[in-house]
Amino acid sequence: GNIFRAQGDNKKAREEYQQAFDIQEKGRGKNFEEMADILQQIGNICMDMEDYASARQAYRKSLELNIKNRGTNHESVCRDYTNLGLVAQELQDYTEAWDNYQQGLGIADRVLEENHPMIAYVVKNMAGLLMRMGDETTAKDYYTRAIRIDSSIHGKEHPYVAQSYNNLGMIMQNLGDISTAYNHFENAREINEAIFGNTHPKVAINLLNIGNLMNMKSDFKGAEKYFKRAAKIFHARYGENHQHTQAAVKNWRNATAQLKQKNPS
Repeated sequence: GNIFRAQGDNKKAREEYQQAFDIQEKGRGKNFEEMADILQQIGNICMDMEDYASARQAYRKSLELNIKNRGTNHESVCRDYTNLGLVAQELQDYTEAWDNYQQGLGIADRVLEENHPMIAYVVKNMAGLLMRMGDETTAKDYYTRAIRIDSSIHGKEHPYVAQSYNNLGMIMQNLGDISTAYNHFENAREINEAIFGNTHPKVAINLLNIGNLMNMKSDFKGAEKYFKRAAKIFHARYGENHQHTQAAVKNWRNATAQLKQKNPS
């Protein structure tokens, strides 16, 4: 199943995992922990396939097995609740999603060390849900906690940390705090440049975000500079006809036009 999933053949991977589960279920001396782990894999594949009903069914079965055989205070139970939260979030049942995330985080806080990857995983999912619900002030606190945990585990120069900084930048932009948003986007850019180099698409996305901030400040010269850099990165990586390149070029041209209108020669 792992091989087929790595190859992108989710349908075949799902069949292999289901076969492995059926063998375990029908056999003697059942390994309930392994069965629960297989169900989690099936649920993950169903999520990738956007078959949310089947994903929910698999995660619920995994949860039942884990609670029965591992007890309620176990990392796997936390993962099951978090995965069920993701399903509910995709189905736009935000109340159920939040309840599941809270269940998962409660278990994680009780049984795991403070700076554990699972806690960061749950916290980031909760922050994403809060953003969908429009509660960006609370989401900010969760992303800040995620940065603290991920920095402790992986160091400050890690993609997880960069992504959380980027998300914080979006929150502060929406809250109208342009200066703080700029600092967060710059943090994300600096981390991504250190990891991937200054011609990576992740850096271009950070540059686009900063350019949008410059636009909001009516700093069209600054916006033009950032959009131009982003457009060149996308063009070099994807070519001129790619949607990312075209969007960046459009922003670049708009900033140039705004600059000329502001400072006619």
